[in-house]
Amino acid sequence: MSLRKCDLCDQIRKCVEKEIEGRLYEICLDCWSPLERKLTGKGRPKDKGQIEVYLPPPPDDKEEDEEPFPGKPPKIW
Repeated sequence: MSLRKCDLCDQIRKCVEKEIEGRLYEICLDCWSPLERKLTGKGRPKDKGQIEVYLPPPPDDKEEDEEPFPGKPPKIW
């Protein structure tokens, strides 16, 4: 917090630097509280680029394709 001129009310107060839509603003806490309540729930979710994919579980193959030992005949299906 620093003593600066608020961009919303134009009074010299303790302001916090906030980024809104890519621009930096100096906003005092008296102005920020109602603005924060108004903006709650607006905008895009932060993890929009993340995609969840649900794959089916791998099949349980009880019979494994094993090569026969040397000297044993091969399996014929």
